[in-house]
Amino acid sequence: MAPTATPSTQQTPATPSGFTIRAKVMAGFGGLILLMTIALGMTLYKMAEVREVASQTIEQRQPAVHLLLRMSGELNLATALISNYLLTGYEEYEYEFLDLLKILQQQMDEARGLAALSGDKAQAKLAEVGETFDQFRQHGDTLIHLRQHPEENYPGLALARETINGLAHTFLGLNNILVNSEDLDLSLPDHRLGYALLQELRYTWIQMMSNMRLFVSARGNNDLKDFRTYVEEQDAILKELLALNLDIGLGELAELVRIRKEYLQKVPAVVDLIQSRSWRTDADLLQNKLRPVVERLRGQLKQLADEQLNASVASGQALTGSLEQIRLYASAILALAILGGLLIAINITRGII
Repeated sequence: MAPTATPSTQQTPATPSGFTIRAKVMAGFGGLILLMTIALGMTLYKMAEVREVASQTIEQRQPAVHLLLRMSGELNLATALISNYLLTGYEEYEYEFLDLLKILQQQMDEARGLAALSGDKAQAKLAEVGETFDQFRQHGDTLIHLRQHPEENYPGLALARETINGLAHTFLGLNNILVNSEDLDLSLPDHRLGYALLQELRYTWIQMMSNMRLFVSARGNNDLKDFRTYVEEQDAILKELLALNLDIGLGELAELVRIRKEYLQKVPAVVDLIQSRSWRTDADLLQNKLRPVVERLRGQLKQLADEQLNASVASGQALTGSLEQIRLYASAILALAILGGLLIAINITRGII
């Protein structure tokens, strides 16, 4: 009986390097998968950074910038409205101004709640904006009050009423008493001349009062010039009248001279006030208090908006950098994967051949 042949066990041929072809294939594809996994992980990580940067720019910073710019625009409109109201006194300008104040206050509250302005530094600057806005609102309320109360708005008018108006009317009353005095005997030449001079004195005094009233109301230089012209005419009239030495009345003529002297002594204070910047309280407040507050408020809003814009630019640069890194990483890993695949293929082929 012939001996039974023992079946031979076939083994995977080994390569010269000692690794089987199967091991090299598995190692090669495992390496490629590892490289692709790393590439995908890095891409996903960078994409998450891109998404976060884009979210900050689009969802947070842009709304903050738009809100701050709207507030600056509303502030400019409110300033124009209060100026128009002072100029015309139209109530619709007042109502629109007050409505804008409410809108600005709402926008202030909205700004405090924005995520882009939630930092301590931004909140501190918003607090400064709020304080400046309160000053703007207080000045606006004062301007409206002054426009509605002329006696407070025109200090020159009040000063004239307190110092010279009473004297002017007293002088005119005494002048009328003398004109109608029974002591005047128009049959006498001196009395007829005195009567004519008293009439001229009354006329020039009325014209002088009218010019002063116009000057106080409108600050017209021509009115002041005419006022001084009538004063000079009165000097000549009184000098001639006193030279007649008429015995009329009960001392009214001497009282006229005294009152006129006191009146003319108090006129310069009224003139100086009318010609100064403080002649109209609302104009002085608008120029020297409200406008500086508006400029400061504009600067504060602009600074906040610029900070957000600069942050948006920085975010855009970071976004560009992240996208560039994604491209570089993907290109590098793809090149490594191709190179690794070629090396593995060459190695396996060499082992088979």
